[in-house]
Amino acid sequence: MRSMGLFNIAALVASIMVLAIAAVLVPDKSWSNAAITSCVIFALSVGFVFYAPSVVAKKQGDNNAAQMASLGPLGVITGWTLLLTAGAFVLAILGMDKLAWSLDIFAIGSFIISGLMLRAATDVIGNVAAQYSAPSKHVGWQGEIQGLRSIASDTKSKASLEQLAEKLRYAASDVPGGSPQDNSIASEVQGISEQLNVDSAANVQSQISKIEMLIAQRDVFLRSARNKA
Repeated sequence: MRSMGLFNIAALVASIMVLAIAAVLVPDKSWSNAAITSCVIFALSVGFVFYAPSVVAKKQGDNNAAQMASLGPLGVITGWTLLLTAGAFVLAILGMDKLAWSLDIFAIGSFIISGLMLRAATDVIGNVAAQYSAPSKHVGWQGEIQGLRSIASDTKSKASLEQLAEKLRYAASDVPGGSPQDNSIASEVQGISEQLNVDSAANVQSQISKIEMLIAQRDVFLRSARNKA
């Protein structure tokens, strides 16, 4: 967070520096409304070069995929805006006010449009990355079954739960949207948990068999979904 504050300070200093240099170098007679406006916009675009990293960090948080994907387009947007605003300032100094105003309007408009498109793109990337980085459901079920195995006192149930946990270990990983079997598997695991918590010697073989069947169906569905993608 402290480094982001330093970037913001650097952006402010860069903008003020540009304004100060322009005030020193540009003759008084060359200043006009177009020149003043163009100079301010150019100074802001220079400041944005240093402010951009903090913008990316704030918008995307810890989403590294979205941050990395936004660096290239953001560099292009920043460079393009710098060229346009610098050109507008030069035109204004040369007395071509109409061209300067037009270039300023084009620079601001293209910057806003590009920024909105980049934001939309990084949101999509961030959502996809979040979906794929989340642990697969089968990992959670495996942990639950391993915990239930330690509760079960019946030898046969213990062995079956151990085999089920091993099958879950090698089950297919999730795809976005999950599978139709997910809720049924979660429900059956919850049912086993309730039974064993009431009676550790309960016979849960039927639920285990059903879960194994659902896992097989889930694997087929997920592999088919990946092949279609």
